[in-house]
Amino acid sequence: MSTIRKRTWTTRTGNPGEGWILTYNDDEGKRRTRMFGMKKEAETARAEIMAELVTGIHTPDAYAPTVAQATKAWLKNAEARGFEATTLAGYRQRSRDHIIPHLGQIKLSRLKPPEVQIFLDQRLEAGTSMALVRMVRTDLVMLLNYAEARGQVGRNAARPTKLPTATKRKARVAIPSVAQIRLLSKWLNTTHNDAKLARLARRAKPLLTLAWSAGLRASELRGLAWSNLDLPGARVEINQRADRFGIIGPCKSEAAYRVIPLPDACVTTLREWQLAATPNPDGLVFPNQAGRPQALNNLRRRLVLPVLTAAGLVVPAPTKADPAAIKLAIDMPLHGMRHFAASAWIRQHCDMKQLQAWLGHGDIQMTYNTYGHLLERDPAQEAAFMARVEAYVLGDAPAD
Repeated sequence: MSTIRKRTWTTRTGNPGEGWILTYNDDEGKRRTRMFGMKKEAETARAEIMAELVTGIHTPDAYAPTVAQATKAWLKNAEARGFEATTLAGYRQRSRDHIIPHLGQIKLSRLKPPEVQIFLDQRLEAGTSMALVRMVRTDLVMLLNYAEARGQVGRNAARPTKLPTATKRKARVAIPSVAQIRLLSKWLNTTHNDAKLARLARRAKPLLTLAWSAGLRASELRGLAWSNLDLPGARVEINQRADRFGIIGPCKSEAAYRVIPLPDACVTTLREWQLAATPNPDGLVFPNQAGRPQALNNLRRRLVLPVLTAAGLVVPAPTKADPAAIKLAIDMPLHGMRHFAASAWIRQHCDMKQLQAWLGHGDIQMTYNTYGHLLERDPAQEAAFMARVEAYVLGDAPAD
């Protein structure tokens, strides 16, 4: 049973006021009331509440936390469940910068899909990247799932929302050329008279050789232990990684656990490095001076960038302030090495399923989306391919 009645009053300043009171019984038989400024709002709310009561998903305002309170509880639960520090940091940052400032004061029982959709649209209009807004939406879905499972809200208001699909064709990944890798390899294998350059080359050679040979992620390189390397068997097994806080932990997905074969030159380089390396408590292959995982920014700034610059892998990038400015010829060097490894495997006729496994992709669609363009043939190759098909069907080629 529910009723809607009008209420009038006089404010302290003597002005008249009015509102509409919705009264109803919840699924436990308790009397509940809500106040609205307009009768139409009260009627709409009554229809929604009655539908929720019929389906058994109604949560009274008195029992519903605010979005801010639910977010804090969800983050506390994620921490208790042992989520990685990097993952938790991302959740906290997006909650602090986006969710709580804009939705935090709304009770979950009053949060509706249109409000969440408007919030997401406004984030995009404010210039927030599509990738970040997608992560914010995912966080909202997860925290509302958490609240829904605990009876704090009847339905997940973020689940029905939509974000626009990409209209622009995704840019192809920047892959270092064979010539660039050869130039880098030549510099790394050169005997340098300058002691600083010699030390730099000695430290960088095993890391970069492994990076372009096995296609490891930067976190996997930083967390790699000698126990992961089977040098007699010429293989590397990936079963751990270092996050951005330098914490060694498990891989982020089941697909990331994998074994990758190594070429002879890479094995030789790693053997030499093993003989010269200083032992460390975690048995890391590429530790910092304290024997801990290297910070990614330090690895880039102190090792990778100086090596690529010294090897001449730079191109002009003049600006008004500095007409002589230069930039690296290889975009995102460490991840670029991973792309190079994938491209080299494809050029040597590695099938996509094997490529997916070696790269540690959870979905083969990701592999195709990233590297499928490398399978494209030019017109001459297409003509030769069709000629082979014709010979197979109509010519002298043996039938299956």
